[in-house]
Amino acid sequence: MGQQVAGARHQRPQGLAFVAATLALVTSFVAAAAPLPLYNTYRAENGVTTADLSLAVGLYFLGTIAALLFLGRLSTHLGRRPLTIATLLVVMAGCVVLLRVDSVAPLVLGRFLMGVGSGLASSAVMAYVVDAAPERPPWLATLITSQSSNVGMTLGAFGSGALVDLGPAPRTTVYFAVIVLLGVSLVLVLLAPETHPRTPGVLASLRPRLALPPHVRRLMPVAATTFMSTWALGAAYQSLGPSITKDYLHTDKALGMALVFSSFMVPGILGARLGGRFLPATAQRIGITGFLIGAVGLWASLSGGAMVGFLLFGALAGCSQGLTVTSGIRGLLQGTAPSERAGVLAAIYVTCYLGAMVPNLVIGQLTRLFTLPQVMTGFVAMSAVAAVITWLWARNPSAA
Repeated sequence: MGQQVAGARHQRPQGLAFVAATLALVTSFVAAAAPLPLYNTYRAENGVTTADLSLAVGLYFLGTIAALLFLGRLSTHLGRRPLTIATLLVVMAGCVVLLRVDSVAPLVLGRFLMGVGSGLASSAVMAYVVDAAPERPPWLATLITSQSSNVGMTLGAFGSGALVDLGPAPRTTVYFAVIVLLGVSLVLVLLAPETHPRTPGVLASLRPRLALPPHVRRLMPVAATTFMSTWALGAAYQSLGPSITKDYLHTDKALGMALVFSSFMVPGILGARLGGRFLPATAQRIGITGFLIGAVGLWASLSGGAMVGFLLFGALAGCSQGLTVTSGIRGLLQGTAPSERAGVLAAIYVTCYLGAMVPNLVIGQLTRLFTLPQVMTGFVAMSAVAAVITWLWARNPSAA
């Protein structure tokens, strides 16, 4: 009986850590998507161009990559909880900067700070979630870590879109609302226990090094191909979404932008859940094939100005991304020791964010010379290359 009481006392704080870490992770990505429905406002009122938006998106991903490279292993030495607190404070700082967007400069700075927060979230906070997750169901931690960005950014886009279209002072109300959410998350994290002991080597951990155990190195090339191709298209929804919504799908409503963005993000949750029904390699092959079909459909729908088709093929691409990315992460984390998790997650998300950043910095300049349907052919080509590589060389962890 005494053992049962002791177990219950231990389970409660561990459960609080899981809830606090999950909420912190999701709200960090809610904040990341909050500016998106305001992009057309910035275009109309502050002279921000599509190329400027691509630059802001690129700097967001640059901040993320910098945090992953330099701070990705820090939580292994300082603990998950202090780095989660730092994540929330950095994202709050980004929101404060974005309260006064009157040109591209504060937009870029605010997005960079949010990128740093997202990088910390994608390593330290995700590791906090994995540490605190219950043993059953076994897929829960992978589902949350792989789809927290989809859930959070969808909630952020729709919540922000509603405030922009229907609320007072939309340029500031959006960010005040997000700051409140981040504050609630911060309080819960302050009350939650630590899940990882402090260890020596803090300064050494700041040197850029992506820690990959041997089994991860064997599986990473194929997984990286799928991560980069699918995240490139997802990032295009951020940088090109305002232009697509207004100029090609003929609506300037902020909720219209949120709908277009979410048509890609939300189905990823379903795809991630389906991934547990297959072996990782099988799910990767199915997912990347569906993603290629979705990319082709998006190109055709955009060329014809067909909003319904664009939303439907976007949903197919998003669902397929969730399937292939979650399966890739599941394979990479299988057999990974707790002390290696933050480093492996950092390596995974550096790859993802590089795939998002580089193509979108390029397409931001290409939009000066080519139409968006023409630019979309580049994403189709990337998807086709990824599909060929995945079908030929995808392997399950046990066969790596």
